[in-house]
Amino acid sequence: MSGGKGICIETSCGAGNRVNEETGNCEKCAEKEDCGCFEQGGYANGKGGCKIVCEDWEWYTSSETCRPAAGKCNTSSDCVKGNYCVNHACIPGCEEDNNCGDGENCYSGTCIKPCAYHNNPCTNSKYPTCGTYYGQGNGHRYTYYCRCTSTSCGSGYICQSGYNPGKADANLCAADATSCSQNSDCIKTKICHNGVCKTPCETNPCTNTKYPTCNTYGDTGYRCGCTSSSCPSGYHCVSDYYNLRSGAYATNSPDAKTCKPDVCQSNNDCRDDETCVSGSCKKQSSPCDDNPCTDSRYPTCYHSYGTYYYCKCTSVSCGDGYKCESSLGSANKADSGQCKVMTTESCSSDDDCSAEKKCQNKYCVFRGSCTTNADCASGERCNERGNCAK
Repeated sequence: MSGGKGICIETSCGAGNRVNEETGNCEKCAEKEDCGCFEQGGYANGKGGCKIVCEDWEWYTSSETCRPAAGKCNTSSDCVKGNYCVNHACIPGCEEDNNCGDGENCYSGTCIKPCAYHNNPCTNSKYPTCGTYYGQGNGHRYTYYCRCTSTSCGSGYICQSGYNPGKADANLCAADATSCSQNSDCIKTKICHNGVCKTPCETNPCTNTKYPTCNTYGDTGYRCGCTSSSCPSGYHCVSDYYNLRSGAYATNSPDAKTCKPDVCQSNNDCRDDETCVSGSCKKQSSPCDDNPCTDSRYPTCYHSYGTYYYCKCTSVSCGDGYKCESSLGSANKADSGQCKVMTTESCSSDDDCSAEKKCQNKYCVFRGSCTTNADCASGERCNERGNCAK
């Protein structure tokens, strides 16, 4: 039974103790006595705690918890992408889209990209390029989209950016008009300005001398920014258009509010990753400075922003039989859960597998993790990599 540490409760004598009926004195529970632990899935360890009884596909860790043994799984989320869990073993294939890698759906037990599954659906010569779009398509995570290229639309037309999921005709080829009476006469990255189709920055919207540089944002948005010399004396240019404190972009305004005073009065005068201390902007301490990533499988701390950090595995930290998948995992947790069981070798008997593995459900799976020979089955030994082996 999976679980964490338990505590034995005996109210008359305290945790992990019982009354000696002969002497009336309190004494520690013997190793095999229950003392209230059975209901918690184990037995008393004689030290005031419960030793959890692990399933045969789990191993008892040094932290006195159960987790899947090397090469074993409890759910498909324990397996690498493109594998799923059957009888506590990871095997190639899938039951659902979540068992597959990025851009793939599960079709009849196999992970396939939508463009391949639909046999190149982009038959319109104007939109010949097939790509993968994240969004529900016929009940799946991903669907396909067809789009144009820089040359496929034809003379007088331009290929606009965008997606039309699940369509062979993406409707992104648009006439590149010059004159106009309204915005809809122009391609979607331009607006109608004094009868002429222009990009937002071509209309010279950045009139504030502190913020003279113009950059496009989205289709018809713009951002005005400062330079190293445009801010007045006593100020410096901070080019962070997105303000985490206010949760807003400085867009479509000639005043971007990115010139910050050299001497601060509040945190709003500083960058988002700085605080105002005694009139000066000081870099905030990073949550990674205190090394919160204590799990040896996930030793690398990545500071996202603010107080958010992620613990990441490396190419070698997960150990034999596991693979470090690239996603960040859970925020602010030492165990990010991205070490996935990797089992893809096919077999017909144990002889087809290495000494550390056995043949199960036609695939080689690790026999188990260990610290001593006693952790392994009869006839097995604990090798130098911490795996049970024949």
